[in-house]
Amino acid sequence: MDVLRPRIIDLGGRYYRCSPASVAQPSSAESALPAYVEGVYEDDYDEDDCAEECVTINEMADGKLRSSLQFPSVLFRHFIGKGGEIKQRNERETNTRIDIPKRGAEGDVVVIGHDRHGVVSACRRLRGLAMQGRRREEWTHLLCVPLVGVADVVENCQIFKQTILDTCSKERGMAESIFQNPLKLHLTLGTLKLLSPSEIDDAIRHLEEAAPALRGMLEDPGSQQPPVIHIKGIEYMNDDPSEVDILYAEVELQDGSNRLQEMADFVVDRLVAAGVMEREYERVKLHATVINTKLRKAAAAQLAAPAGAAGPKAAGHHRHEPRETFDATRVLKDFSHFDFGAVPLTQLHLSRRYTAGADQFYECAHRLPLTNST
Repeated sequence: MDVLRPRIIDLGGRYYRCSPASVAQPSSAESALPAYVEGVYEDDYDEDDCAEECVTINEMADGKLRSSLQFPSVLFRHFIGKGGEIKQRNERETNTRIDIPKRGAEGDVVVIGHDRHGVVSACRRLRGLAMQGRRREEWTHLLCVPLVGVADVVENCQIFKQTILDTCSKERGMAESIFQNPLKLHLTLGTLKLLSPSEIDDAIRHLEEAAPALRGMLEDPGSQQPPVIHIKGIEYMNDDPSEVDILYAEVELQDGSNRLQEMADFVVDRLVAAGVMEREYERVKLHATVINTKLRKAAAAQLAAPAGAAGPKAAGHHRHEPRETFDATRVLKDFSHFDFGAVPLTQLHLSRRYTAGADQFYECAHRLPLTNST
């Protein structure tokens, strides 16, 4: 066949070039290899398998075997399933009894069975369900540097918002509700899923262990004053300025040094290595969100939510729901160098998402001073 004049095939009004296909023939060495057979994985465990599973099993007075596992209570529903379907299936297939604390109660999940094989299998399944369930849970905490407490910054945020609403209100998707509350302005380092008090305590312990190194990185021998974060300029996180979800202010230390980036990378690396935080980027993307289209639904949800309601759903945050973007083309053109002001870098916060304290900033689970004077 002439490759420059291939045969044309008409398929339902669409035309395709039909090029010659070359099929590689297996070599003699490859032909000698045995056919691949998918392995069959069964719950057949011997003593070594049990050891690898790290399952502690105790023998009860009646000869039955018992193992206790600790999980955050928010994951219990993933072990039960609709109408208890998941729990019943696992009990049936492993020939065990799985005792799960009642709704709203804390405690261990207990597996009881007649043989080690079944108990280990049930424990393994519970751990797998816990991993899957954790992935489905919302992020609970925010590791951040508060950019609040300076009147000029709050005032400039208000000016930024009002000026955009006055000049860009007709841009698609623009609305007052998508602007960040100036009293919640923060530099985001990362988000965490801390599903129990013990997990929160663990994260706090790792933060405190990193504190001396963090203070050393930010210390300036030639000055008694803390570093100052300058908030100036805006950017967006996708490739199309006409389809934007998040607009953020750029941040850097006023002295032009890289200490802020180094500090952020260091603390995130420590928490990731400790297993209390998941890595999102190779390096921390230093940014302070000033417009977020998620806030559009949050405002509507707060109006519809019953009094006292809290949490992501009450705040209008539902995972995987489509968001209404906005056209930021003109905003980026007119406000690309907007100066929000400067804030001293004195503290790192582990904050609870979807909350507000007395000062309207997020409720603080832990406050880590970054200078010896705070």
